[in-house]
Amino acid sequence: MAIPWVLIAVAVLVIVLAVVYFKRKVKPNYHAVFTLGIVFLILGMGNDDTFMWIAGAVMLIVGIANKDKWKVKKWKDMRKNERIMKGVIIALLLLLLLAGILLMLRP
Repeated sequence: MAIPWVLIAVAVLVIVLAVVYFKRKVKPNYHAVFTLGIVFLILGMGNDDTFMWIAGAVMLIVGIANKDKWKVKKWKDMRKNERIMKGVIIALLLLLLLAGILLMLRP
C-alpha cells in the first residue's frame, strides 16, 4: 500500500521542526505561558471546549510552578514612561471590565 506523499511531507516537517526546537538554547518565558494559560482557560470554558480549557489549566499550572523564573520588571525598576504606559493600559482594561459588567446587568 502506498503512503500518500502528504503524510510523508507532514512527518518530515514535524521531525525538522522538532530538531530545530530542541537544538536552540532559548529559555522559555513562563510568565507568557501563565498568561496564555489564563486566556485558554477562559476561552475554553466560555466555548465549552474541553481540550482548550484543559490545555489552559496545564499552562497555568506550569507557569505558576515556575514563578521564580518569570521575567517581569518590578514597578520601581521601570522608567517613568513605562510606568505611565502601564498605568494607562490598566485604567483602560478596568474601564472595559466595568463597561462589560454594566452591559451584562442591563435589562
